[in-house]
Amino acid sequence: MRIGVDIDNVILNISPLLEKRVQEQFGPEWNFWNIYRKYRLADSMCLSFWDEVRFWKKYGLEIAVDSSPLPFCRKSLKWLKQQGIKIYLITARPNIMKPATIAWLRKHRIPYDDIFFGSTNKGKLCKELGVHVMVEDSDKNIKNLVKHGILTVAMPYPYNANLRHRNLVHLGDWRYIAQFIWQLKQIRAASAFALA
Repeated sequence: MRIGVDIDNVILNISPLLEKRVQEQFGPEWNFWNIYRKYRLADSMCLSFWDEVRFWKKYGLEIAVDSSPLPFCRKSLKWLKQQGIKIYLITARPNIMKPATIAWLRKHRIPYDDIFFGSTNKGKLCKELGVHVMVEDSDKNIKNLVKHGILTVAMPYPYNANLRHRNLVHLGDWRYIAQFIWQLKQIRAASAFALA
């Protein structure tokens, strides 16, 4: 079985440091809930394109490098690998972020089999790679994934809370995500055995 896993807000918990830097730059009234009303800062905060670019230029690398993994993420991914599940990291991060991203993954001992950068059509890529389940947070990417028939686990954030689809499950704890994926693997194995 193969799974795809996004990085930002799925493995990497950017929320605490992002919130801190947004408050420093734009004021203390910006908290988690109003920062994450929409996926992009420009949309949530009514920033101009260039204000958002300047923010990410100033703080983006720090947020990408100094943030911690989400609770139970590493342990859950390690357990899934031990169960024989292939893990593909699929991120929209540009290739220029590759060295910093791989260094962060090594530092935090995040297990994976392969990594793909600059993914703008994650549904198509998952189909090509034979990914059975994708763990994602972006509302745009979730819509694309389910459109391509990919079973998707959404990490719950305000910007994806209203999404519903038969190929979509909202789970916010890596322990539950790992259990869900393992159960799917068991069902797939039982189905294959029954058909043999």
